[in-house]
Amino acid sequence: MFYFTEHLKTISLKELNRPTFCATHSDERLALFCDTCNVSICRNCALTDHKKHNTQFIEDAYSKLRPRLSQVLDQTRNICVKVENAIPVLDWMQARVNLKADGVLRDIEDSINSKIKALQQRKSELRAAVELVRVSRKTALEIQRKRLEASQDTLQVSCRFVKRVLEEGNYITRYSMYIYDSSFRGQIYTVEIINNYSAKWR
Repeated sequence: MFYFTEHLKTISLKELNRPTFCATHSDERLALFCDTCNVSICRNCALTDHKKHNTQFIEDAYSKLRPRLSQVLDQTRNICVKVENAIPVLDWMQARVNLKADGVLRDIEDSINSKIKALQQRKSELRAAVELVRVSRKTALEIQRKRLEASQDTLQVSCRFVKRVLEEGNYITRYSMYIYDSSFRGQIYTVEIINNYSAKWR
C-alpha cells in the first residue's frame, strides 16, 4: 500500500490519459471491459479469448462505476477528515503523557531527596551522640587511670615497707603494723572500687 501511495504522488494526468494497449495484442488499444473476467480487453480479445463473455465498452463500464467511485471518494474524504482531526488529539494525549511522566519524576526526585536529607540529619545526630559518649567515657577512663596509677605507687611503697618490716622488724614494730595496716587496707579497697567501676565500661 505504501508503494502504491508513493506511485500516485509521482504519476501525472498526462500518463493517466495516454492510450493503453492490450498485453496480448500490442497494436490494439484497450476499448472493452470483460465483466466475466473483470479485466480490460481489446477488440481482438473480444473475438477470441473472451468471445462468449459479457463485455461492454470501457466508457459504458465507467459510467456505471462512476457513482460507486464517487461514493468511495466521499467515504475516503470523511476518513481523511477523521484522521486529520485525530492527529491533534494524539499530540494532545502525548503532551499529557509527557506532563504526567515529568510530574511523577519530580515527585520521585523530591521524595528521594527528602529521605536522603532526613537520613543525613539522622547520621549527624548519631555521630554527635557517639562522639559525646566517646568523650564522656574517655574522660572517665582517664580519671580511673590516674587513680590507679596513684594507687599503684602507694601500694608498691606499702608492700615494700610491710615486707621489710616482716623480714627485719621486731615484735613491737610488727605490732605497730596493725595500726598502719588499716591505711594499707584502705588503699586496697580503693583499688577494688575502681576495678568494679571500670568493669561497667567493658
